[in-house]
Amino acid sequence: MKNIVSINHLIPGDFKNKNEVSNIQLMDDFNNNYLKDAKKETCIQKFNHFCPPEYWNFDLNHENTIKNIEQINKILNWDYKSKKGILAAGPTNLGKTRSMWALLKRLSYNDSIQFTYFSARFLFVKIQDYIKNGNDPYQWIQSIALEPIVFIDDFGQQALLSSREDYINACFFQFLNTRVEHRLPLLMTTNLTSNQMAERTNEVRADPLIRRLLDIADVIKF
Repeated sequence: MKNIVSINHLIPGDFKNKNEVSNIQLMDDFNNNYLKDAKKETCIQKFNHFCPPEYWNFDLNHENTIKNIEQINKILNWDYKSKKGILAAGPTNLGKTRSMWALLKRLSYNDSIQFTYFSARFLFVKIQDYIKNGNDPYQWIQSIALEPIVFIDDFGQQALLSSREDYINACFFQFLNTRVEHRLPLLMTTNLTSNQMAERTNEVRADPLIRRLLDIADVIKF
């Protein structure tokens, strides 16, 4: 993208030529519109890159959709300015992930809001790769934790290295704590109940995990 330099600083204190003032205002308006269009295009490209093809279209008349239309509408109508996100929980094939992608499509195409996406499996593998290579994932965790919107799909399906499980879970807690501290929402889907999530977490961290998730996400049960 070309650098756009504001020319406001070129305007003298006593600028008498109204046509020139008008032209400068038009130029600034053009610059602002250009930046908005560029941001929207970036958001759309990012959505198109990350969204799996099977989630491009959302059929509200699908059998599973009709059964869960109340939950789905709550997701589709989520306000990105909200300080709390969504934890969509329930069995598979009920529309949780599809609803999330439909929401992200609206945010990207209509509102020019960027998001960061990970499958839970990829997120935890990434953390494990840092550790296996002798690197500290702290900076990477912090960078993604500060993104405006993060979507984590299929939490609970990640496989952890048993020898470093506690440290890996600690990294995820760091991610959650950062989002809680900065009041940033989280979008997440899971097939697990709260008890099952606790069972798959170190006993010491089980209750704090649930509390932190509830701090940044409202549960929608499918």
